Amino acid sequence: MSKKYDEAVGRLNGLIDEVGTDEHHPLYSLLDTLGTVIHAYEDKHYPMPKCRGGDSLQFLMDEHSLTQLRVTRGRISRSGFGDHSRET
Repeated sequence: MSKKYDEAVGRLNGLIDEVGTDEHHPLYSLLDTLGTVIHAYEDKHYPMPKCRGGDSLQFLMDEHSLTQLRVTRGRISRSGFGDHSRET
């Protein structure tokens, strides 16, 4: 990735920390515009590959060492990936 991209993302993260979701904040329009520009750049230079929902789910399960049994039993935390030490 380019240095300018990294700087833009850093600035966006700083704006998010300062502005949050306050649409009345004086810097909100800057946050919104910068986010839109970054999104367009990412879409052009790093497009998401087309895949089926099941493929995405399988990838996430593999990345987080989740089994189908754990997922169907609801043994994942609300954040999506909980304590892996109690695998059944």
